[in-house]
Amino acid sequence: MTNSKNQELLEIREYAIKSLREELLGPGSERGSVQSSGSEEDSTNIRNALTSSVEEEKISERPEQRYILGVLHPQEDADLSEDDCVSSASRFDDSISSSGGFKPSSMGLCFVVTRLPEKLKFIFSAGLYTEEKSDITQRKFFSRYPFSKTLEIEVGKDEPLNQAENINNSRYEFDFYLKAYEIKEGQVFCTLMVVNRSDKCVFQPKLEIRREENDFDFISLNRILNNASTEEEKSLELLYREKENFGSGLGVSVSWKKNEFGVESIYTEFLPTVEVPNVSFDIPDDLEISKDVLSMRYLSGLDCEDYSPRLKEIEKFLDGYDKWITEQEQRISSLEDFHQEAASRNIVGCKKALLRMKRGLELLNGDYLVRKAFQLANRGMLIQRVRLQQQKEDSVAPAILELDNSAVEIHRWRAFQLAFLLMSLNAAVNPNSEDRELVDLIWFPTGGGKTEAYLGVIAFYIVLRRLQNPEFGGGTAAIMRYTLRSLSSQQFSRASTLMCALEYMRKKMREDGDLSLGSSEISIGLWVGRQQTPNNVKGSEGAAVLLKRLNDADPSSLTTELERSNKFQVLRCPWCGEPMQKSLIERKVRGSFGYRITEENHFEMFCPNPGCFFHAKLPLQVVDEELYQNPPSLLFATVDKFAMLPWNEKIGNFLGHGNQKFLPPDLLVQDELHLISGSLGTMVSLYETAIDKLLRKDGKGPKIIASTATIRMAKEQCRLLFNRDVAQFPPPVIDSSDNFFSKELDIDHARGLFGRTYVGIFAPGTTKASCQVRGLPPLLSVCESNFCSPVHNDYFKTLTIFFNSLKDLGRSQSLIADDVKARLKSYCNVRHKNLMREGKARFLDVVKELTSRVSGPELTKLLNQLELTAEDKKSCVDVLLATKMISVGIDIPRLNLLAVIGQPMTTNEYIQATSRVGRSSPGLVVVFYDIGRSRDRSYYEKFTAFHNSYYKFVEGSSVTPFSKPARDRALHAVLVASLRQSIEKLQSNERAGNFNFEKDLGAVQELEAFILDRYRDQLSVCEQENESEKIKDEMDEFLKNWSLLAKRTKGNLRYGTFSGGASARKECYLLRTFEQEDSLDEATQTMTSMRNVDEELVGEVEEWRTK
Repeated sequence: MTNSKNQELLEIREYAIKSLREELLGPGSERGSVQSSGSEEDSTNIRNALTSSVEEEKISERPEQRYILGVLHPQEDADLSEDDCVSSASRFDDSISSSGGFKPSSMGLCFVVTRLPEKLKFIFSAGLYTEEKSDITQRKFFSRYPFSKTLEIEVGKDEPLNQAENINNSRYEFDFYLKAYEIKEGQVFCTLMVVNRSDKCVFQPKLEIRREENDFDFISLNRILNNASTEEEKSLELLYREKENFGSGLGVSVSWKKNEFGVESIYTEFLPTVEVPNVSFDIPDDLEISKDVLSMRYLSGLDCEDYSPRLKEIEKFLDGYDKWITEQEQRISSLEDFHQEAASRNIVGCKKALLRMKRGLELLNGDYLVRKAFQLANRGMLIQRVRLQQQKEDSVAPAILELDNSAVEIHRWRAFQLAFLLMSLNAAVNPNSEDRELVDLIWFPTGGGKTEAYLGVIAFYIVLRRLQNPEFGGGTAAIMRYTLRSLSSQQFSRASTLMCALEYMRKKMREDGDLSLGSSEISIGLWVGRQQTPNNVKGSEGAAVLLKRLNDADPSSLTTELERSNKFQVLRCPWCGEPMQKSLIERKVRGSFGYRITEENHFEMFCPNPGCFFHAKLPLQVVDEELYQNPPSLLFATVDKFAMLPWNEKIGNFLGHGNQKFLPPDLLVQDELHLISGSLGTMVSLYETAIDKLLRKDGKGPKIIASTATIRMAKEQCRLLFNRDVAQFPPPVIDSSDNFFSKELDIDHARGLFGRTYVGIFAPGTTKASCQVRGLPPLLSVCESNFCSPVHNDYFKTLTIFFNSLKDLGRSQSLIADDVKARLKSYCNVRHKNLMREGKARFLDVVKELTSRVSGPELTKLLNQLELTAEDKKSCVDVLLATKMISVGIDIPRLNLLAVIGQPMTTNEYIQATSRVGRSSPGLVVVFYDIGRSRDRSYYEKFTAFHNSYYKFVEGSSVTPFSKPARDRALHAVLVASLRQSIEKLQSNERAGNFNFEKDLGAVQELEAFILDRYRDQLSVCEQENESEKIKDEMDEFLKNWSLLAKRTKGNLRYGTFSGGASARKECYLLRTFEQEDSLDEATQTMTSMRNVDEELVGEVEEWRTK
């Protein structure tokens, strides 16, 4: 995006914030007098008027009805005191939230200074409104009189400073309180408060304290509150030491101004605004590293006979990182003593990462197959980027793939992505290396390119596996796992294009006589559950039936059938972008489906475009039955699906077991690691025990890569989930703003350097619903204002609203449909008519929902619809109502405007959700805090400090894999999955009766020892009593009962069934679902999804009558 466009978008964003301020806080809410005829001169006049400051104003309604922020009520009107509200909020959240809560009569701020003079000087300002009458019309109106005064208050005096002011025959009176105590020499903690003693409301009050007038310096509260004890906490204190916190509010937020000498002043702010800077991914210029080293085409070795110059450039790249590390190490001595230990530890982590990169470079220099795999992986990523770019520009990419023109040079790695690929080479080549047993955690901000980093590694693993093992290198080489359907949907599309690129290369190489990538197809498979994709080809909900419904649909039923029956997920060809489903255009069916059932009753996908390279067949599969028969090179799955391990022996085909001749997967990728926590994380970690056991060959397991932007206690979580140590990449160094691979940019709008702006709204005295009704129209109307040209209105067209729960979303859904629409019409047509283009109001025609209630086919359609711009007036989404499904994996560049209703329960969810907007252009996030929750109030009062370093405040994750409730729920499933999938005589459903505890004792002892060793290793990071003996007894009890049941049924024992009723009771089963009846009482209840972790509580309702 050009700098001029960014400047215009920044102005539009500022206008949106100013509109919010004028509408909710004042002054300036009646700005309807600006006229426009559409000329350039008038546009300038509008811009000047809208950006000017208003101190005096006249409004037609009472100010307490007009403004909901920054109001100090008379004390007799206050429903609760501020202290009462904080303590009551935890007990009466719902009642306070719905009633509007208290009406505050006071506000204040806390700060720390080096010393206090005898008298503290401060500035108090406010807007005082008086009722007047027009001499001409005799109509009443309210005039604002700005009040500002510098005051002095004695330190140590218990009595308040009283200040009275007469304005237009109205008396205003205020009490000011100052409390101060010395923490230690040179640190004085102060609290300054103002109380409205008048019988009228006071508006827009502000307290400001200036350093020069008081002859002291402000001290960061971080220095006072630093109580770091763990290594991680000490590292965070080091990294964020420059993100200082100079004040906290009381019923209001606090901000500060800085100059070259430090903090100049601190002041209260009722509509706090913080711009969080973006980061640059450029290599530092002073290191003289060639930009060619990041070029995918350059590293792919196209038209290159001698690759050694390229390896020399990689060496210079690593030397640059080495030099930078040395520079950082030299800074340690200048740090404060309590930071030096953490800094030294971080430098060690950097050196370890560099050493791994250098090992990767050594392999590229000395191993031809590694070098070839590296080149082909770069070529595959290059082709993927080219095809995606062509689809974006031309909708349908051209048939010819051109890699020799200069246009492809724009496709480059980010420095951390190339570094991570180099760092990963040794673990791929040497299964015995220490690197193989580490969890490599890609820890990078949202939108930073984590997906491309591990996709490059996946491409390398797939190619190297085939080069090293032409006969057995097929099968599933890598597994990518996700937690949410929304995440897997978009990421699957990007990964599919990469797999198409690798398959394209394989076929082209075979045409040229190079058979090194094998004869089997390089493919990708989606394995996510029957609600999203078919389990079978045949059957009532099989692929054949679904496809027949789609093919038989006429114009009147096509739309319905697409939503009901298209569970094939892929709506466009990942290679060329051609639509793969029919559509309804002008009431006629157009296009064709890219799905078919072959003569051999197999399901296939193909591109309907005859000119596409994959017109005959796409290397994609989404039907479970087909995936089991032909395991894909890359298995794309949700973690839920692995709960089926004890139920379905065919899953072993993905893991190197079953009837497949291929090696087990070499790589596991777990995206959004922070979501694997709580009850879900506990279940995942238990099942991970079985997966780890099954994937180990000769004691060596696969490489594990995880990624996240927000996590704490990663060391503990990775030990509990994977029983491995973790290596964070990029490793932290000394400053959170710079780790060599990314650097925080200084905000400079004149140079086009911007960030994502956050605005906080906390409106005591009004209800949550009223706050939304008043606050949303200024955001919704900005795209239709004269201030926003039609060229740029798409950037602010779609307002995304984030809710913490479906319950909250449901409450607001009807609110938006009625009250917000009505208020929006009034806001645009009455108060701001002359500011709207053509005098028209904004209409909310398309309101969509992104929640767990959206089905798989609907979700894919919605994500595509969100890409539609404002030019498509009928289909472009006006409002998107979303829950945490939007928090991960959603990457829609045009989304720029977000409202958050209530502070999310965790900081990582807040960061993830708000990072969906403003990724490539100036974004705006407005947080509507819940006045009935003390936690929301706390975030509002510390708004500036929190947003300056919110990654620091991410909470730790909780995982308890071997707790008693977890063992009762799933330990037996781990045993069944491990034995069934690995022992051939136990694999099919009818062979459950072949298990014999005594005869299979060797396998049993090996499995139990593996589980117990894993449990003991995990005790090192969690405070639990050692229950090894209990776990051993529980495992023996289940396995012996299994053996006895097998003997009693004379071998006629089955694992389980998903049918119910009489047919189920005819057989004897080892397992049963939680939904099946209790008549199968000998079977053990077993999960089919890792999300049904809570037992159902069955109750009866009885009617009680009095005589």
